[in-house]
Amino acid sequence: MAVKGGKVIGYVQAGVCGSTAVVEDLAVGTEYQGKGVGEKLLRKELEALRRRNVRLVFAEVHYKCASAIPFYYKFGFRIVGFQQDYFGFGHDAIILKLEL
Repeated sequence: MAVKGGKVIGYVQAGVCGSTAVVEDLAVGTEYQGKGVGEKLLRKELEALRRRNVRLVFAEVHYKCASAIPFYYKFGFRIVGFQQDYFGFGHDAIILKLEL
């Protein structure tokens, strides 16, 4: 969680099952986007996952947020597919994978 002035400005959440994890949510307040907050959050989360012996990390990105894909690529994630209706009918997900 990222906090500034007592206010939450961003957070990341990942679910873990054995040696696999899924980044379920990564959000940064609009006024703090593009300022490195998301990068710090994801970097810390990936470090925590490594300490838990996670070897494979997936991220699902809503197709309307495809502009976030270059952000994940900076960390080594790559597109491995998509899931139709993942976020509900008509809301497809782009699936990315990172091997730690």
